Amino acid sequence: MSDRSKNPILLTGAHRSGKTYFAKAICSTGTVARIPEPLNRRTRPGLGGLRPTYTFHLINHRNGSLFESQLQDSLRYKYHLAKELKACIGFKDYLRIVRDLPISVFHRLTSKRPLIDDPFAVISADWFHTQLGMDVVIMIRHPASFVASIISQRYRFDFNNFLAQNDLMEEHLQGFADEIREFSLCEKPLIEQGILLWRVLYSIVAKYQQNYGSRWLFIRFEDLATHGEPAFLSAFETLGLTLTPAQKNTLARFINAPNHHEAKREGFTDLMGQFARPIEMQVKYFNLKLKEDEISHIRAGTGDVWPLFYSANDW
Repeated sequence: MSDRSKNPILLTGAHRSGKTYFAKAICSTGTVARIPEPLNRRTRPGLGGLRPTYTFHLINHRNGSLFESQLQDSLRYKYHLAKELKACIGFKDYLRIVRDLPISVFHRLTSKRPLIDDPFAVISADWFHTQLGMDVVIMIRHPASFVASIISQRYRFDFNNFLAQNDLMEEHLQGFADEIREFSLCEKPLIEQGILLWRVLYSIVAKYQQNYGSRWLFIRFEDLATHGEPAFLSAFETLGLTLTPAQKNTLARFINAPNHHEAKREGFTDLMGQFARPIEMQVKYFNLKLKEDEISHIRAGTGDVWPLFYSANDW
């Protein structure tokens, strides 16, 4: 990836992969501003929510014109006040305007470098790169940790979102067509849904690695968790961000700050003292959350894809 310190950034990868943590870390430097999930169908219209037809809606040269103008507005921090007012239902919706509109104006006036943080853009990352000129960062997370998080959050996925998109099936998912069709007919257990979803998404990421190589930044979340500040600084340098000593101190405080809310939610509160930094718990996430037979099942179930990113020692 060449030095493009002014280019907008796309941060993507599977949901539950640690992207938002990386986004908040890079935004803690004060030079980058996060634009949250424009392809999430629940994102507010004022913030540039596109309300796509499908979850993981493929954007390509055929339909890109339907999305490009609004995404360009998001990269300029344009707040769509009229659309947001039209969508307001209750008092809380109006409070969101009071909160979000000044933030958008501030980011625009201070010329913050925009960062779109969106897991649903992972299947369209090459369009974001070629059409919008974005530097791409893709977060990779261990399949067992991903599936464990899916189970913990009870995140169900309707595979008809894939099956209904002919371009997506033809361009990326022909090898998974029979499985996707089977999963679309009846709901499978969460562990099986997580296995197939991880395979689908990271088979596409593997193609990106072949096509783009060092021009894009591929980061394993476990490497960030293990190596801490040096890993973040290396990634930031690749993106053309050079931090001052004060910014490095801010980053260090962010990385080392205990996340008691997350730890409590995950049931890890009693384990926090065992790790030098709170984020290190996430390296062992699947060992803390899953039984041995579940881990073995996930390892076997994702065996056609995980060796592209992990070694046997990572299990």
